[in-house]
Amino acid sequence: MARDLPPAARLPGALPGLAGRVLHALADIRLGAVPPAPLSRIAISALVCALLFGDSVPIVKVKPRTPVQARFNEGVASLEKGDLNRAEEAFRDSRRLDSAFVPAIAGLAAVLVKQGKVDEAAVNIREALARAPKNFSVQWVWARCLAAQKKMAEAESAYRSAAALAPPADFFVEFGDFYLLALRNSRLAAGQYRAALALDPQKAAARQGLGTALAATGNMQQAQAEFRQVSGSGADQSVSSYILGLQYLDQGQTSKALEAFTEALRLHGSHVPAYLARGDLYASRGDDRRALADYAAVVRLSPRNPLPHVRAGMVYQRANRLDLAEQEYLAATRADSRQAQAYNNLAWMAAERRTRLDEALAWARKAVALEPGNPQFHDTLGWTHRARGELDAAISVLQHASILKPRQPEILYHLGVVYGEHGRTREMAAAMKEALSLSQNFPGAEDARRRVPVR
Repeated sequence: MARDLPPAARLPGALPGLAGRVLHALADIRLGAVPPAPLSRIAISALVCALLFGDSVPIVKVKPRTPVQARFNEGVASLEKGDLNRAEEAFRDSRRLDSAFVPAIAGLAAVLVKQGKVDEAAVNIREALARAPKNFSVQWVWARCLAAQKKMAEAESAYRSAAALAPPADFFVEFGDFYLLALRNSRLAAGQYRAALALDPQKAAARQGLGTALAATGNMQQAQAEFRQVSGSGADQSVSSYILGLQYLDQGQTSKALEAFTEALRLHGSHVPAYLARGDLYASRGDDRRALADYAAVVRLSPRNPLPHVRAGMVYQRANRLDLAEQEYLAATRADSRQAQAYNNLAWMAAERRTRLDEALAWARKAVALEPGNPQFHDTLGWTHRARGELDAAISVLQHASILKPRQPEILYHLGVVYGEHGRTREMAAAMKEALSLSQNFPGAEDARRRVPVR
């Protein structure tokens, strides 16, 4: 009983729905890599905070007339460079020189929010609010602090208060991201992106955000028009072509999607997400040579990125080139020890080949530990116990896997197989019947029908 790939390892021929994709797209824009799993439910988290707060600096420099102001400006410069430790040191020094200097208080709070020290940030920003409630930087940082504390209604109110104090275009981009990512309100997000464009019509992030928000509401024509207006660097325009490619995929227009991803790479040859997306599209078409070439390009551009190794491993596994698949999966785990998919696939291949079964058990357990709610990973663990001859353990694991959501007929079929090997024919028949009640078409369905007694 063989199958090309375990269910969890099947190639990503169908990506998540449009709302999930546009959120992926924003993640790609801000972080430069594709997240390893669909963002089916977005909440404020480390990832979303990085997306919301990663680009803009809410603190502005002042004229350095005193040592206090000069040290504060050094903090702003370090914050702009992303050097949080030096920024924190400079803002703390500025505060020590003048404990009532509001910009330094707000700057320190902004750094603490980005560092995840939200409670300490809240203490500082409340002091700044008491001293300067009409300072837009103070209100902006306060909004960030509330968002990081998951106080969404209060964060929205603080963003609105800051919006009334004549902030720059970067603020409205962030406010739009807050609506789109944290509150999932595409309509209000679009309004904030438009406010940013009113201040700076050339703001690429605002144009891309507006296009993403319009796409999330289903207004594809206007979304595409916004993306085509993006001006700026080749990297900016590449992002827009990439998002257009995702939209074409959502519409089932794979040829146009391929053209858009290729255009993104023409504009910016180091666009990792476009290489990954195009590679996935090639793989879904069975064009393994081109898919592997795109994944290899990602490895060159981003050597510590595990995703191209996982995807290449899937391609090799599907082609039954199992030694090469194993090499890729092991490379993925070396790049990131939390790659549950790679561990799962390694275990499945070893269990199917009945080789390296001690390692297979360790790999399967690692995958389950990393994603305990994934029924397919439990399925692989049970199948590994079966390969080791540990039928009681296999039954116990597969029984648990069979009730996890979403329920999958193939897991029930595997449970039935192990029941049969254990001599429990009545339970075998029951498991096979239940599998067939869920679907008449799954790997092993024909065998399941043969095992169900005819009355």
